[in-house]
Amino acid sequence: SPDGAHLGVGWQQNLSLYSAKTGKLLYDDGPFLNGPMAVAFLEHGKKMVSVSGKIARVWNTATGRDHVRVKLPLREQETVTKMA
Repeated sequence: SPDGAHLGVGWQQNLSLYSAKTGKLLYDDGPFLNGPMAVAFLEHGKKMVSVSGKIARVWNTATGRDHVRVKLPLREQETVTKMA
C-alpha cells in the first residue's frame, strides 16, 4: 500500500492482505473463479480494490469488509489485467 502498512497478494485463486510490518495475514478472500486479475490500493492504503472476472470489489483494509461489489459491464472476451 502507499502508506507501507499493507501488502496485497493475488495468488492462484485467492487474494490475501498482509501486514507489511509483521507479515501477519490479516484477511483472505477467495477462491475466485478466474483468480484475482488486478489489485490496487485507494485512499493511501485505507481501501483496496480487486477485480476477478466481471466483479470489482472495494474493501476496507482495516476491517476486511466490503465497501462495494460491482458487476463490470465487460463483453465476453474482455478482462481487466491492470489498474492505475
